[in-house]
Amino acid sequence: MLASQILFILILIIFLKFIKIILKYIGDFRRKKDIKHLPIVPFVGHKFHLTKKRTELYDFFLELSKRFKNEPFWCLWIGTLPVAIVHHCDIVDAFFTSSQHTKKSWQYNLVHPWLGTGLLTSEAEKWYSRRRLLTKAYHFEILEKFNEIMNEHAELLVQKFENLLKDKTKIEIFKESKLCTLDVICETAMGVNLESQKSANLEYVSCVDRASKLLNDRFNAPWYWSDFVYYKTEPGKEFKKCLNVLHKFTKDIILKRDTEFDDLNLESKKKFAFLDILLMAKRSDSALTFQDIQEEVDTFMFEGHDTTASGLAWTILLLAENQKVQQKLYQEIEQELEQSNKQLTSSDLRKLKYLDCVIKESMRLYPPVPYIGRTITEDCVIGNHKFKKNDPVIIAVCSIHRDERFFAKPEKFDPDRFLNESEINKHPYCYIPFSAGRRNCIGQKFAMMELKIILTSVVRRFKIRSSKKLDDIVKVAELTLHTIDDVYVDLEPRF
Repeated sequence: MLASQILFILILIIFLKFIKIILKYIGDFRRKKDIKHLPIVPFVGHKFHLTKKRTELYDFFLELSKRFKNEPFWCLWIGTLPVAIVHHCDIVDAFFTSSQHTKKSWQYNLVHPWLGTGLLTSEAEKWYSRRRLLTKAYHFEILEKFNEIMNEHAELLVQKFENLLKDKTKIEIFKESKLCTLDVICETAMGVNLESQKSANLEYVSCVDRASKLLNDRFNAPWYWSDFVYYKTEPGKEFKKCLNVLHKFTKDIILKRDTEFDDLNLESKKKFAFLDILLMAKRSDSALTFQDIQEEVDTFMFEGHDTTASGLAWTILLLAENQKVQQKLYQEIEQELEQSNKQLTSSDLRKLKYLDCVIKESMRLYPPVPYIGRTITEDCVIGNHKFKKNDPVIIAVCSIHRDERFFAKPEKFDPDRFLNESEINKHPYCYIPFSAGRRNCIGQKFAMMELKIILTSVVRRFKIRSSKKLDDIVKVAELTLHTIDDVYVDLEPRF
């Protein structure tokens, strides 16, 4: 008798939950019917569209933005979940000009096992206090101290290219870019030189790469979004093993550096790391724990290498395909730097106006982070549409950057368009490679300095060519914009 009663209660609970899902779905469908979307299958949504190969989804999303270009946003139904895709810069004001809707979308929860709730994923007061603490780490005078490190690793990259050419080994540009930027961020964030450009077989290096790939795969597979399911699968088990290695590495570095840490003025030190700023803060704020510090260090490592590597690789590929632009850039470098072999300074970089335009135009066409996920934090109206609290939104940076109202011939690689800043400033959010507003990328000056130093070093030493056209390269937009296959470049020494 008791067993049948329990069974009845369970069936009743399941039935009520099912009814709740049905009612919510009907309510969401009525609310979202004014947003344009492709035809959907009830309760399935756009699943059949999303079952396209991951190699087709980036181009598919760009095509949908073109199809709905007169709409402020369009709707993507993932099963019963409606997601508004914002692709007009005049609509993103709501997410960048106030403190509302700064909460990241739920997909960022998948990053928590690696990064915890560091600056990328934290919210409310914790985010604000961390942002305030870390802002001083990106002060101009502190960034100046990282010039030497960036120059050293840029030179190592150039030397590695020369050795690979001598050995007649193909140069896979995304792989080599990642190793270089990983070395830079590891030394600037933790004060440790991995030397991954000399040996990519280090366990930490391989785990960073593998964990990033596994995380990308998980983002693209809804059936893996549940922790309960994911960590019972082989990819989930492998991801956990990688995290054990990564967390142990950063934890050991933090504890070791803490024991050696002194309280000298950081700015008086010739070399220091972002970690030192956190350790200094811990001495005056007992609430800041080693776990808190590790979250931020892991966030530095995660955000600071893959995104910059993406920007670097796409820029090199664009230069390979646009020889006139490459030659113009080379001429500027030779003219402004006067064949000096000294390490590049910020003063040198400020002279390279065209280099700045080249990088900006590259990130317009191929933003390292092509999509930004946000959550509506309170009921509101945006673009004449009523949003409810907790509605998910995706800001399509890659589509905003292709808006014909602000960029003539948007598919064309034309760095000259950035020579006239007034053209780009027609709208404050028509160009947002580093996001914008309160949650913009805190490390954008660091990233731009790193990109300029590495690109200057490469362009000065090599003519860059590629036998593969960019249109033929399969692009995949997940955590970062990358490629599905290896992409090789041909380098010819200039002297």
